[in-house]
Amino acid sequence: GEEQRPAAEPAEVTITVTDEGFEIIGELEAEPVQITLRNEGTQRHLGFFGKLNEGVAEEDVRGARSQEDFFQLITVAGGVPSAEPGGTSEVTIRFPEGSYVILDPEARGGPPPMGFFEVSAATGPEVAEPTTDWTIEAGDFYFEIAGAVPGPSTVEVLNVGQQAHEVVMTPEGGGDEEDSFFTMAPAPGGALWTETDLAPGTFTVVCHFPDPESGREHAELGMRTKVELT
Repeated sequence: GEEQRPAAEPAEVTITVTDEGFEIIGELEAEPVQITLRNEGTQRHLGFFGKLNEGVAEEDVRGARSQEDFFQLITVAGGVPSAEPGGTSEVTIRFPEGSYVILDPEARGGPPPMGFFEVSAATGPEVAEPTTDWTIEAGDFYFEIAGAVPGPSTVEVLNVGQQAHEVVMTPEGGGDEEDSFFTMAPAPGGALWTETDLAPGTFTVVCHFPDPESGREHAELGMRTKVELT
């Protein structure tokens, strides 16, 4: 039979953010891609990804009058952690094919910086997925968590549902932001890999996104669970 070729390393894509907008350098295909956010602005910036819904164009997204309007045009598709001015942050992500926006909803002063990009079908050799220590699977409406460990580790977040999801992990009894873990799940059918460094203990995991049909939070519909990091 054919010789098995070793899987290729994920392509590296750099996204530069300033206080005015995002510039994406590199082609994106529907396979794992390592994204580096390079902050050339004067304030801390993060990258929030949205997949444009069917029939939605760039000008529709730019013209959204409110956050509510904006979220009716896109499906949340993951994010890249914040980077300080002059700094960088990283995430590895597999976007499903489609049109995307990246923006920083937390930027101060003026409209939020925004950039647009396309993700095309994968064409090259198979790309290796990053080595993972544990996995969070987000579905409609549940979390399945496997192999959760404390300390520095790589977590894979999968969206196996039809809706957008988030992962909010907080220690039982409360704690600071650095004691918790938060990420937007990728778009339905996508995956992302990010770094965690959590203390041992019991954590509550929830998704607060609303279900468009019932208007109820996903947490009320079953996306609330506990996980032990030992």
